[in-house]
Amino acid sequence: MIRKFPIVFFVSIAITGILAFKLVPNGIHNAIAAPAHEDQIQPGLDLIVLLDHSSSMCGFNCGIPYKPTDPDNRRVYTTQYLIDYLAFDNKFINEQRRNRVVVIGFGMHATIQVPLTALWDQNAVDAAKQGVKPENLDATNFVEALAKVRQVFSEQDDQNEVESGIRQRLIVIITDGGPDLGDGRGPVELFKEIQDAYFKTYNLATYYPLYVITIDDANRYDPIVSPFWKEFVADYKKVDDVNQVNQYVAEKLCAYLNPSGSKTNCDIGSLGWHFIQPYAKSVAFSFFKYTTNENITLKRADGSSVKLDPADPDVIKHSFTPRDEMVVLAYPQAGCWYSEGGTEGKVDIIVQVAFNDLKLVEPATAHPIVTPLKMVFELRDESGNLVDEDPNFPITIQGTLTGPDGKQQSIDLQRELDDDGQPAIGRYVSEGIPTIGQLGEYTLSLKGYTNPRNLGKLPCLTSTEPIRVFENPYTIPVVAPSFQVKDPQQPFFQYYPVRGITVNYLDSNNQPILIPDDTPWKLDLEAISPSGVKTPLPSPKLSQGAYTISDPVIFPETGTYTLVGTLRNPATGTVLYTAQTSFETAVNPRVIQPLTHYPAFSPLTEIQIQLADKSGNPVSPEANYPLSLEVELFWPNNSTQLGPVALFPMNEAGKYGGHVNWMLVDEGNYTLQVRGFFLLPSGEKTLAFDYPAPLRISSNLPYFNVVSPENGKPIAQNTHSLHKGLLPIDNPMKFRVEVWRGDHAILVKDAFTSDVNAIAFMQVLGPGNHPVITQTLPLAEDGTSLEFETLVLTERGTYTATFHFQGDVVGGVPTKDLWPDVEVIFARRDPGWVLWVWGGSIVLIIAVILAAAIWIGLEFFILPKVGGALVAERIGVGGKEIQSFPLTRFRRHTVVIRERSMGGLKLKRLKILGVENVVINKGKQDEEKKIGVSIEAIGIDGKPAARGAVKSHQRPRGTHEIKITCAQKDAEGKSYQFKLKL
Repeated sequence: MIRKFPIVFFVSIAITGILAFKLVPNGIHNAIAAPAHEDQIQPGLDLIVLLDHSSSMCGFNCGIPYKPTDPDNRRVYTTQYLIDYLAFDNKFINEQRRNRVVVIGFGMHATIQVPLTALWDQNAVDAAKQGVKPENLDATNFVEALAKVRQVFSEQDDQNEVESGIRQRLIVIITDGGPDLGDGRGPVELFKEIQDAYFKTYNLATYYPLYVITIDDANRYDPIVSPFWKEFVADYKKVDDVNQVNQYVAEKLCAYLNPSGSKTNCDIGSLGWHFIQPYAKSVAFSFFKYTTNENITLKRADGSSVKLDPADPDVIKHSFTPRDEMVVLAYPQAGCWYSEGGTEGKVDIIVQVAFNDLKLVEPATAHPIVTPLKMVFELRDESGNLVDEDPNFPITIQGTLTGPDGKQQSIDLQRELDDDGQPAIGRYVSEGIPTIGQLGEYTLSLKGYTNPRNLGKLPCLTSTEPIRVFENPYTIPVVAPSFQVKDPQQPFFQYYPVRGITVNYLDSNNQPILIPDDTPWKLDLEAISPSGVKTPLPSPKLSQGAYTISDPVIFPETGTYTLVGTLRNPATGTVLYTAQTSFETAVNPRVIQPLTHYPAFSPLTEIQIQLADKSGNPVSPEANYPLSLEVELFWPNNSTQLGPVALFPMNEAGKYGGHVNWMLVDEGNYTLQVRGFFLLPSGEKTLAFDYPAPLRISSNLPYFNVVSPENGKPIAQNTHSLHKGLLPIDNPMKFRVEVWRGDHAILVKDAFTSDVNAIAFMQVLGPGNHPVITQTLPLAEDGTSLEFETLVLTERGTYTATFHFQGDVVGGVPTKDLWPDVEVIFARRDPGWVLWVWGGSIVLIIAVILAAAIWIGLEFFILPKVGGALVAERIGVGGKEIQSFPLTRFRRHTVVIRERSMGGLKLKRLKILGVENVVINKGKQDEEKKIGVSIEAIGIDGKPAARGAVKSHQRPRGTHEIKITCAQKDAEGKSYQFKLKL
């Protein structure tokens, strides 16, 4: 008879343990499994009955002169019982399951008595049963019967249905046991042929477990053939009466439809006492009557009778046939029930246990290996309410967790405690932390026991052992989660240290796995740089489900770092799981000057670097970690290296600059190596990043050489005059730019395809940064330069000229931002010697004017106007005149007469002096005089020869003489004197 219940996910074959066949339902490896019966019913069963209709079965009933082995046609009734059993399962036990039957009668040849018939329609069931009839088909050819099976089910059918878990198939041979083809061959040869057909020719052994029921009342064949059958079939059974036949059939089908460990227990026993265990949601009593239309009575544990009728409030279902009757009751009392009938019979008791609904709610999906495996179970009824334990039947739940490697761990469940510390209703948690050091499927088998406290001695219980309430299997896949850097966002720019790293694990949906804060495990992190350098990182701390490093970390290499996370059990040092992820670092120090393409022979005088993100937005370094920059220049073949040169912060965010004096004469791809260094709070200097910026030098690219004002000269040497020479005339400033290629100037038109009068743009700022002019530089007459020379800069001071260049060059090379702006600082002023000349001239002019004014005043208002002659006389010769010098009207001036000879007197010079103030008889104020005229004669030897003066307080009147005696003698030895006659 068939029992109704949801069926387990995969099959442990046979209550008696003799079935070796194992089904593998579809989807067994998908995610985590609650007890298998929660999700699937057991696949429908295709039963193939091979019915022996050989002559020996019917004997003299068929005109054969010997005793039949099946005189009362039990093989027919047993086959009909099998059909009833499967149909009963379809109708009452599990309507979703579709059982089918095929009956093949065989003798010397095989014939299909009942074609493949689905047993969920009563008319089909009746027709199948009516198709089973005894026949006489002569000899016994089992190979023909097996061949007919393959005609019904192809090997492709087996792969599509059985292998995929949709169906399960079973062959039952009902025979008197012995093959006989009438060809004289013995059992050894014949059974060898049967085995070959079963295993090889028709390939049935993989999907069709084979059971042999022997009905041999004459005991003619069984002693001989039983060893041969037992050698290769799933089970071989000789039965002697209908009781044995039906019990054996029920046991075998029960094992397939309701395997051990499923949600439903399938017990087959005799009428009488039955123990109904606690926590049963329902119980089904399925009675098989040996005498049809037998009345069955059933009593509960409290002695009350059950009305085998739906009118009974506890009865869920009631059905019957002349041979079978079934009643299903909801939530039966635990204890001893009793059934009886007028004659013998069997009863299948099917109990659905509430605890078989114990659901694994945590983990709800595949369990990540990085978190401790805590298992939480809930027991709920059909309405979703949590189910409490019966105080009289406390439950003890024990389990075994089996890993992928077959190693087992004991697991105990206990009631979860609520907020008040009291056992929670219907919730159970695992104790301890099992070791899950392997990936793969873990199998948890839970068994629930109870020790009845108040049942005492029961007639239906003879054992004092704890009562097993349920046994459920669970599958828990342990998977490897992915690993990620949650913070900081990537790529991380190396302009400052990483101020904190947060890593977490992700499930298969890329959702963060929250690691419990009380997880006792430790995570070690190691960073492997793009060049392969391994660096242990500070130990992260567990916070809000993720692991966090709060200390600053410096990643000096640009590119992809590999972050390796090793999870350990610190108590044992065991590595639980190792995962890795990638971490991107980036740096984008944009080279502002020079530009990527740079003309050869164009002097490189300045480096400017702008720290930027990937979008080009400026990035300022962090104040707590000052960033210094330096650059080195490497030649294309790395044979020459210039630098390093320090760069200093400029007045823009993230901008650094510095001066160089590099002449790049070789064409090729240069590398401008930009290095950043952190100054740590400890004072230590450490590398922040090392970035190679490409610099392309091309000899074919023209470049601009600012000739005037002279580019590259210090301001002290870049000074231009305000005037032309010594003339106070404005000197226009010339601005001149030449176009060069390589090491020589070229014609502008040979280098540019765009308007040559619009390729140079100039802006001049005067002292105080006041705009002076904004002007394009037109092409000069010589064709090699761009000039502007009409600008007059009249203000002394410092000027700044900025030149911007643009244009399309011959050859189509992109020139956008090719040439950096050139800034030239110069001064407008006159040189020092010019200023001295002009200053001296002005002073001299002023002095002449003043002297003239004074002289005129003296002439007309102070000095006498005199005239006369200067006479030299000999003393002692009567004043003989030697020589006379005529004088005109005498004004204030000095007359020098040089190299005069007067007789024998030789003079070097003779000075006639103008007016000067002297004090005569110093100390006597009234004798202070004014001198009108003085003379002085100097001899040829340089010594004074004579000196004298005309002294007067007033304008001289009349004739005055100045007599000057002299110690010098002339050639004749005579002394001489001068006399000035006015």
